Amino acid sequence: MTYAPENIETRLNNCPIEIPEELAFLKKELEKGEERKKQKGESYIWNRALFSLEKYSVLRTHINEDMKVVFSLIPSDYYTFKSLNPNLDTPLPSGYTIREKYLNGTIAKKPIIPLM
Repeated sequence: MTYAPENIETRLNNCPIEIPEELAFLKKELEKGEERKKQKGESYIWNRALFSLEKYSVLRTHINEDMKVVFSLIPSDYYTFKSLNPNLDTPLPSGYTIREKYLNGTIAKKPIIPLM
């Protein structure tokens, strides 16, 4: 499967990610831990802006039906990625994991929230 450069499209949704309240503690714990390391003069990670994949679509062009892909990105930050990604399978207070509740779409009937 090969995509010509003109058939690879990137779109940016300028609405930043809002972390659900039940997940916000993970990011806050990471922030506090990194601030403690910084205060002690230890090696630490810093937060910075980045983009998360919100969704993608595999399509065909109208005339020749060539392969086309569209990536939709959303503003995020490193701490959001670093706090949520390693915890995808950690049980939340609700009993579900992040993966079950927000990524599979089988437990929650709400739209999937782009988290990372």
